[in-house]
Amino acid sequence: MTVEFISAINTRPGDELNPQRGGAPFDPAYLRRYARTLDDAGFDYTLVPYGSTSADSFVVATAVAAATERIKPIVAVRPNTVFPTVAAQQLATLDQVSQGRAVVRIISGGSDAEQARQGDFLSKDERYDRSEEWIRIVPSTAPRSRACSSTCSTSWSSTPSSASPSCSPRRAAESAMPSSSSISCARCSGSSRR
Repeated sequence: MTVEFISAINTRPGDELNPQRGGAPFDPAYLRRYARTLDDAGFDYTLVPYGSTSADSFVVATAVAAATERIKPIVAVRPNTVFPTVAAQQLATLDQVSQGRAVVRIISGGSDAEQARQGDFLSKDERYDRSEEWIRIVPSTAPRSRACSSTCSTSWSSTPSSASPSCSPRRAAESAMPSSSSISCARCSGSSRR
């Protein structure tokens, strides 16, 4: 068994535990240094979180990829904020910029207040339904690329109907994807619906 190390990227010196008062909400030089430090320290992945008041996760993930050689940026995406066809294009572009290191995390949204800040008033079950639909659409519209590395994944190069029937996209809605450019089920990744 291989142990993999995951971090979360910071876009400026402050964080939840050490809030930074004032200053720019995004510090590109700090982001590059932080990403390179993670890369040099041997981290395998870094989560680029999504929040209604934070920097765009796709832009940050692209900056991380451009500043590093091997760390895989995990771009967090909330299906209510981007059409699945646009997300497929963004993920394919990030995958090219990162030379195959792009990973996606689907977030159905845990906080009703956070969701409402961007006009999303669906219940948690309705958000999971939307995520399931989103997960079915993204791989079918993504540019065709590499094959799947897991027997329990829907590869970007295959259609959703070719996924193993035991893999439910609904259960995958909040799991970090274990292989580049794939949608994985919770049975394989060990995640469950929260």
